[in-house]
Amino acid sequence: MTRKRTNRKDRLTCYLGKNLKMNPEVYALRRQVMDVIYKAKELVPELPRLDVRIIEGNRHNILGVAQSGDCVIWIPENSLTNNVEFLPHVVLHEICHAVWSAPHDNDCPLMSPYLNLGEPPMTWEQLSEAFLGAYQRSLSVTLREAG
Repeated sequence: MTRKRTNRKDRLTCYLGKNLKMNPEVYALRRQVMDVIYKAKELVPELPRLDVRIIEGNRHNILGVAQSGDCVIWIPENSLTNNVEFLPHVVLHEICHAVWSAPHDNDCPLMSPYLNLGEPPMTWEQLSEAFLGAYQRSLSVTLREAG
């Protein structure tokens, strides 16, 4: 059963951990995520505003979380300190969930539910192509539902 979020404060909380209080260190971490979002907005200018929260990073196997279709993403602190080379991948993946409710897809390297940290990260060109593909798929789903 999906938990219904009733207010803004509830909508901005995550089951993985507490949101970190904003201070200069957390702001610098959040800035890294926002930089990727701004680059994504260059690819898809109609991206809506996203709420970004940095949470305590105590689960090493989860690099990011999004509320499907709710335009909110949470990035654990450890994703911004231990696996920073994968950050563009993680942020674009979570944007696809948060904005377009994109499901996991083993055939799409961006939307795979697993990210192998032992392999080299995808280049920005590869990520951009996969991100635009996810955007196009979301448009075709929207058009099918509307038609």
